[in-house]
Amino acid sequence: MLDMQYQVACRVIAIFELGLIARGTSTCLETKYLVSGKRPIPDDYLTASSEFDFNRTFDNYSPGRSRLDTKEIYENKSWLNGCWAARTNDAQQWIQARFLERSYITGIVTQGRNVERGHYQRVTSYQFHFSEDCVNFLTFTKPNGDNEIFPGNTDQDSHVTNMLSSPVRALCVRIQPVTWVGYISLRFDVLGCSCGNHYGFRCEQCPANCASMNNGTSCDDQGVCVEGCSRDFFGRQCNNPCPSNCAAESNGSRCDQHGDCVNGCVNDHFGGQCSNPCPTNCAPVAGENRCSNPGTCTMGCIAGYKGGKCESSIERFVSEESGIGFKSGMIASLIVNFVAIIIIAMICCLLRKKRLTNTDVVNKSMSDRPGHAELNQFSPETLPVYSNLDNKRDEEKPYAALNFGHALSQ
Repeated sequence: MLDMQYQVACRVIAIFELGLIARGTSTCLETKYLVSGKRPIPDDYLTASSEFDFNRTFDNYSPGRSRLDTKEIYENKSWLNGCWAARTNDAQQWIQARFLERSYITGIVTQGRNVERGHYQRVTSYQFHFSEDCVNFLTFTKPNGDNEIFPGNTDQDSHVTNMLSSPVRALCVRIQPVTWVGYISLRFDVLGCSCGNHYGFRCEQCPANCASMNNGTSCDDQGVCVEGCSRDFFGRQCNNPCPSNCAAESNGSRCDQHGDCVNGCVNDHFGGQCSNPCPTNCAPVAGENRCSNPGTCTMGCIAGYKGGKCESSIERFVSEESGIGFKSGMIASLIVNFVAIIIIAMICCLLRKKRLTNTDVVNKSMSDRPGHAELNQFSPETLPVYSNLDNKRDEEKPYAALNFGHALSQ
């Protein structure tokens, strides 16, 4: 979502700046020839829709012959012609220049064919196209939207310069002939200035901490560093310093484009950006970090502490263990006592129940004995045997001697 908002904002700014350029409020500080000036582009950066090849062994009409002020010469038994010439004469032909970097284009300069053999050929009008990626081209238009038709040459060697009503930014430009004399043949150059290490329609300086590309540029059209950052910086425009606790690599890089340390942390720190100090109780390690992500002590703890991060005190652990043991002992003792009480209560209940049972048996046996009424029926009159026994007892002295109570009373 943020990226989309950023892109929309950049487009709005670009449109606004383009409007300022159209009103002439921004221009190159120094106008240069971009094709064959102080930094000429290679011949293979000049291409065309076609080239005249009637006899290439003796005639060279390649796009490389299209540079401004190129002379027609005879060399090594062949002619190097003073122009680029198309294979066919139609309105679909074009010649293209690719620059070393995106540039601001302010004008076009053309010439006809330089001749030694009397071939008077020139382009008398043309259209101008430009592209920032050399794939998608736009046609330069008038303020009313119609395609601009630029006037060409009236002779062979005069420079005809056409300044653009508003500068355009391009990596590639094309000249497409509309009308011509004799044959489609021309020489040309482009006026403007290279963005170089700049961006935007105002050619602002790229951020100072961008890493440079081979062609000298270091940021895109929005000022975003395209090749990353120089050492110790990160972010889209490399304006954020790397975290101070990142460990340095041999090439000097300390963090990636998100600010995460790519080579770990300096001693006694951990985390993606090394912003967290190691736990205080980690054991020291000579010349190395005492902890690793996520803060685990690499060589254990100092005396008196334990745990992955040495967060637990052994004394507290012992005290807690002792307290837990004491509490456990008390609980076990209470449980044993409780069980013993239950067992004793059960035994008492069993014994009481048994005593009650025995009492019932005794009472029952007593109730089963004969009563006094029943005993009375056994009288001396009804049982003569008992009467006889009593008489004999009195007569028998040995039995009388057994009456201890009487003997003591005498």
